[in-house]
Amino acid sequence: MGKENVYINNPDSFKPHAEIETNEVELRETSHTGHCYIINASGQNLKKVYIKHTVQKIHNTIVNEKTYNDIKNAGSTAEPLVFTYITGVGSPFDYWFIDIEVEAGYKYKTKDNFYCSVSNTDNGIVVITISSNLIAHFNFSSSSGCDIDLLGPY
Repeated sequence: MGKENVYINNPDSFKPHAEIETNEVELRETSHTGHCYIINASGQNLKKVYIKHTVQKIHNTIVNEKTYNDIKNAGSTAEPLVFTYITGVGSPFDYWFIDIEVEAGYKYKTKDNFYCSVSNTDNGIVVITISSNLIAHFNFSSSSGCDIDLLGPY
């Protein structure tokens, strides 16, 4: 991989890539791969869980989605949803959508366009816990997480 020239805020301040200080690198828009796991703490078996992660940039949208079947109470997903997220100044938000069906047949979902963004200090691991009061708790390794109610039944 060769050196690249970048500038931060001022196109007249080009520096070879090797000379960029750590705090300047954090300002650049950077794409990362994340892994999202689901923990079922709802008190009931989840028949189906659909999760979607979206990053919407000006000229393209990146969507990663996955459906899980039969997540037992107190169980979790073994295979993660692998998703792309972007950090840096001006980076787009991470939008999430969750739709679940419990074993009794009732369905619940988050509102559309719920955003909860992974930061550059996180290691890309997201753990979403579905609690007994049907709240999805988003937990990140470093930054603060988010909570959202699951709406329904519908």
